[in-house]
Amino acid sequence: MPTHITVRFLHFSSFWAKRKAFALMGKSLVSPWKAHGLLFAKHLGSGAGNGFSIWPDFSTYAWIGVWEKEKDAVDFFDKDKRWLELSNPSDATKGWDAEAIRAHGS
Repeated sequence: MPTHITVRFLHFSSFWAKRKAFALMGKSLVSPWKAHGLLFAKHLGSGAGNGFSIWPDFSTYAWIGVWEKEKDAVDFFDKDKRWLELSNPSDATKGWDAEAIRAHGS
């Protein structure tokens, strides 16, 4: 079965938007992301400095999802309340989609 992969980067500039994004990242630890066709999801922070640092960058976050079908991902990004709560305050959301052609491991 083909697997659809999505990667999204979100940028926040206002203090309140950064604070909300950080809080929602914490929520991801205790309440995993759930959606129709979602096989795996991870909400990630980023490091300051040159992009990799022990100091966090509270303005940039990433979200990775693995889906059964592309349509499931499209529906999620258009309609999911939790995703919209995270992405609406962002100044910019960029990313890409990919199709897995081979996998190894679990």
